[in-house]
Amino acid sequence: MNSIVTPRAMVLMISLFWSISGLAQSNLQPMPSLDLSGLSAPIRTAIMEAEANLQSIQSMDAEDRMLAGAYGQLGDVLLIHGLSQAAKVAYENAKALEPRRLDWPYLLSVIALEQGDAARALAELNQALDLDPWDRASLIRRGRLLLAEGDAASAQNDFSRVLQLDPESAAAMGGLGEVALQQQQFESAVTSLQQALARQPNATRLYQPLGLAFRGAGQLDEARQVMGAVGDRDVAFVDPVMDRVREQSRSAQFYQEAALAAAEDGDLVGARTLLVQALTLSPNDPLIITNYGEVLAREGLLPEAREAFLKLIELEPNDPEAWFYLGQIEELLGRGQAATVAYQRLAELDGTDRRARVGLAFVALGSGDYRDAESRFAALVEDASDADERYRMNYWHAITLVGLEEYQQADRIFAALMAQTELDDFDVVMARVRLKATVLGDSTNPDQMLEWAETVYDASPGIESAATLAMVYARTNRFLEAQDYQAQAMFEALRDGRLASRPDLTEEMDAYRQEQVVGRPFGQGHPVFSYRALD
Repeated sequence: MNSIVTPRAMVLMISLFWSISGLAQSNLQPMPSLDLSGLSAPIRTAIMEAEANLQSIQSMDAEDRMLAGAYGQLGDVLLIHGLSQAAKVAYENAKALEPRRLDWPYLLSVIALEQGDAARALAELNQALDLDPWDRASLIRRGRLLLAEGDAASAQNDFSRVLQLDPESAAAMGGLGEVALQQQQFESAVTSLQQALARQPNATRLYQPLGLAFRGAGQLDEARQVMGAVGDRDVAFVDPVMDRVREQSRSAQFYQEAALAAAEDGDLVGARTLLVQALTLSPNDPLIITNYGEVLAREGLLPEAREAFLKLIELEPNDPEAWFYLGQIEELLGRGQAATVAYQRLAELDGTDRRARVGLAFVALGSGDYRDAESRFAALVEDASDADERYRMNYWHAITLVGLEEYQQADRIFAALMAQTELDDFDVVMARVRLKATVLGDSTNPDQMLEWAETVYDASPGIESAATLAMVYARTNRFLEAQDYQAQAMFEALRDGRLASRPDLTEEMDAYRQEQVVGRPFGQGHPVFSYRALD
């Protein structure tokens, strides 16, 4: 039987709706007064615009859903700019007006966790999941909270539900790994945590539970290895509600932190875009300018990076870091004199800053002043702070000796370095092989030379390893093989756009075609004598 709504019944229903609506609005909390004086102008503007929007909608006698949206927008702006307590009031009002929308309890749980109120956070997440039992972000957050509270079984249920929806979820897989660890199921924990890290290698926080899982499984070497990679970056997950909140940000710090995360993920273009936004909001922030210059340098946009560091020096003329960065950029641009000025200024500002001495040594090497570079690197070897630094400076000291044609002394240093690392340091191995295959004329043990060169090439085929192997074949009078590998080195250089800057490769090929051994280990244009890459 069909029901019929009479006009009188309709009037009664409308009256009931408005009475309920009016009741909800009458129970709203007043927004706390805010002191915005310490905030930047863009943030003050964003908050005042959200407040004005709320007041406008209140004056319209709007329906609950629309008013809830205005409170929610104000809460978003307050939350993203660190005013969590005021944001909490705004979200509570939005929740009272629109109790069927998941966003409000979800965001209240975020604030509760931030304030250390785990019980309130759990209650809010339970409400959110009552509204949508399959909301992945709520399940991830509740699973993590339950795990932290020691309820591994309930946490496992939440993470497993996420995997039903998204089998590739690194956050859910990592969560299950930590559940297994808590339950002392170490092999299962290792498997799940490794799968999560395979999906998100930058989630460095997972290395600690993975190390503990390895240790529990008796794999002590693996435990020690991964413990050295422990960091504080958590597993990311799809979070639409918080993404909407983040869109409200007018904080330079927010964009800076997002840029650093993008750079860590290898997205340099995205990082640069975010830093431009940060600079728009805070154009004279030294740290943002520093990050911007670093990202530009990593992208290879060296002139632009130089301008960034010049601006940094204009703002902070006595900042040693600014002069250090400028010195490195000038070095990479091949501006030896300008790099020298920057490093000398760094030394004046901080006489204990070793980077100035290292920088000046590399400038001398890149400028072809091998005698000056040799004395500088020798001094750096003598007062190196640790074994790794001494090893590195010894390598460059030997390279300067090659530049000075003091080949026997250089070979002794390379031999000592190889005794420490065997064949693990390819740069050292290739340098020594090149000396033996050219100026030292070592034909007494050609098999060893060939073994070393092939080991490096097999592990890391490329311009340098192919050219080094070609030198060995030429030394053993196998000139056709030498031409083949030299052609490969030239092709790799051509593909990378570097062949024009590498006349040494062409000269060496000409020698092999004439069945001659090349006369020096590193020819003209070889990058070992050029300005170094950024450390």
